[in-house]
Amino acid sequence: MKSEQSNSSETISPSTPPIHQNGKLPVDLFQSEELLYRRYLSEHFTDGKILPASFRFPKQSFNRSLFSKPEDVLHVHCCNGVVLAPEGGWGVLECRVSALPSPVNTIDGRSYVFFPKHIPEPTCYAHSELWCRKNLSDASEYDDPPTSVKETFRIKLARVMSVRIPAAANQGTK
Repeated sequence: MKSEQSNSSETISPSTPPIHQNGKLPVDLFQSEELLYRRYLSEHFTDGKILPASFRFPKQSFNRSLFSKPEDVLHVHCCNGVVLAPEGGWGVLECRVSALPSPVNTIDGRSYVFFPKHIPEPTCYAHSELWCRKNLSDASEYDDPPTSVKETFRIKLARVMSVRIPAAANQGTK
């Protein structure tokens, strides 16, 4: 698992709002080197490691770097209008699309594929979700994977996520 160390010296400060949807359609193609950003609480770490349980099902929420800065995931416009609290308790994780753990197989040989899907929100065009399918021929439907696949996926995802902005850097964000 990745430890809670910053990949940069970024700090979070009030900034311009994230890109709004304003009628723009989703962009379905994700490049393998594109980054996905996700907010986290400092309590999602124990002994310097990301807790797999912090990735909930279904459809974990991320912002895609093509339309977002890392700190946008902490902005009220990308938090369904909620101002995050407590101050200083939130940070930003990242991973490359190519690092997403997929597929995840069951003991009986069924395979579940995980992939990012661009699901813009009115005030957060970059909003995306991790979707799961048993068969990628129809990516418009979501398949709820079995518990064993969820647990394996969470563990593997925690291993590929790294801290972009430490939770302690979130001082004074509105």
